[in-house]
Amino acid sequence: MEELILNLVEKTGARRRPGKVQEHLDELKHFWKHEALTLAKVRKATGYTAWPVPQYQSDLVFLSYRAGVSPFENESAH
Repeated sequence: MEELILNLVEKTGARRRPGKVQEHLDELKHFWKHEALTLAKVRKATGYTAWPVPQYQSDLVFLSYRAGVSPFENESAH
């Protein structure tokens, strides 16, 4: 994220629209905080190690987490 911000500072177009750039950065921060970190926590808790998590598996991973079960532990591939 830091590298992205530093690269944007160098771009003339980004400097011309700082409000819009900040809006996008805020959206990325929200995504990271509420989606990516949550997914990392859920994967760790359930033992789901595959990356990226295929869309068809994400509901199962989250439901397993909410149910307090770890059906993926000790599995090497999914």
